[in-house]
Amino acid sequence: MKKIEKIIPYAILFVMFVLIAFSFRDNPFSKVLSGHDSSMFLYFGRGISDGLVPYKDMLDHKGPFLFIIEYMAILIGFGNISMGIWIVECLFLLGSIIFLFKTSCLYVESKLVSSVALAFMTPIFILCYDGGNYSEEFALLFISISFYLFSKAVLQKNVSQLEYVLIGICGAATFFIRINMISLWVVFCLVVLFENLFNKRINLLLKQIRGIFIGGVLVVSIMVILSLFQNNLREMIQQAFIMNFLYSDSNISEKITVAYSFIDLLLKTGIFPMIVIGCAYFFVDNKKIQNKVIIILLIYFIMNFFTVILSGRYYTHYLITQFVPIAIFLAFSIDFITLTLVKRRKKIFTMMLLLTMVLPSSVLAIKNYNWRFSIDESMDVKQTRSIANYIEKNSSPKETIYVHNINANIYLLSNRYSNSRFFVLPAVNYENFNELKKEFSRELQSNPPKYIVIRKQFLEDKYNKSNLNNEVYSVLEKNYHQNKNEMSDYYLLYEINK
Repeated sequence: MKKIEKIIPYAILFVMFVLIAFSFRDNPFSKVLSGHDSSMFLYFGRGISDGLVPYKDMLDHKGPFLFIIEYMAILIGFGNISMGIWIVECLFLLGSIIFLFKTSCLYVESKLVSSVALAFMTPIFILCYDGGNYSEEFALLFISISFYLFSKAVLQKNVSQLEYVLIGICGAATFFIRINMISLWVVFCLVVLFENLFNKRINLLLKQIRGIFIGGVLVVSIMVILSLFQNNLREMIQQAFIMNFLYSDSNISEKITVAYSFIDLLLKTGIFPMIVIGCAYFFVDNKKIQNKVIIILLIYFIMNFFTVILSGRYYTHYLITQFVPIAIFLAFSIDFITLTLVKRRKKIFTMMLLLTMVLPSSVLAIKNYNWRFSIDESMDVKQTRSIANYIEKNSSPKETIYVHNINANIYLLSNRYSNSRFFVLPAVNYENFNELKKEFSRELQSNPPKYIVIRKQFLEDKYNKSNLNNEVYSVLEKNYHQNKNEMSDYYLLYEINK
């Protein structure tokens, strides 16, 4: 029986890993295409492999470390982009699960409780990963590693110099994926600073600062040198930091609405009530954890949630960075229920019973992702492949195309690049970005693509200025004709006049 109990936690984690891994759009059994953001990131990865320069030849507001990950996926896939990114995603997912598990074990000292707490998160993993290949998904690994090491520093005080360097490396890597995901390092570095100053542990503080600083500077130096070598430092700063800040801007009303939406998601997946129980456990009956640790966790939970709702946009993948504190709250909640409310011999049965709380959301998530991605190709996918195939057969690799406000899948499938760095327009109101608007129009006219692909609905909204429909329509009217060889229910293909 004891041997079985030792195996159960790892069996639970393995099942969790498999369910999430095969919910990714690019898994080997999938018959769907990459999602909007994923296709954009893969375009960057393939572009880098073909000599294009990020930010100068391809525009986006994510950080350069994300595009390095995508480039590695292209290399690993040996021409099979989907397989490459799926392998990379699986490695990052496995690492995240391992460190979330190790961290939970630090707090509750039970592998079984920790594994059940993570299994409780399976549906929200699937729903928030939303098909996979998001920046938050990769940042989660670095956040999980650092949270584990910070927890060791606070709870056990036995973190080595090399581990502090690793904290700095992970922090800088996350910073260069997306700047607004570094709340963990802000909170815990301040905690480390104040605690050591208060207790007059100056030597320990200097050790921590030195380690984290070395790790951070190492990554920053590599990124800056790489940008100087590519001559895109100014563009990188403009897009990855300044433009990202503008993109994340929203008013209070939008933030509140999004906060309610995320809380509703936590309610539907059965996680919110468990978080409440976990919080109650902190203040009512928890003898294992010091009050200061509880306060630190709550501060981090609240501050990070603010970064989740910062943009005022309800994109479920934004919640991924909140998975670390959620996992700890769940572990405390399950530990409290199984140790306080039931007898030891009923412990395993009780935890399995608790997992039934997430059964409805698990079935829904698996149905919408694992199952739906493996059925026959949709008409949308077939027509996307058809248009891409036509473009590849009727153009040379040096000729460019432009796909307006869809995604980057047609570029990837046709092995063609955009006529400008605006291969997919970032989701901003271009009436407020006059310089970008001028550059887009100038490139569309001075460097016209051979083919332009639009949605059919585009014609119903052809004068819209905020998303540059009016600029595209003006060029189509003057210089292009509709290609009748590729007629579809979703897209229209236009070819330049000879």
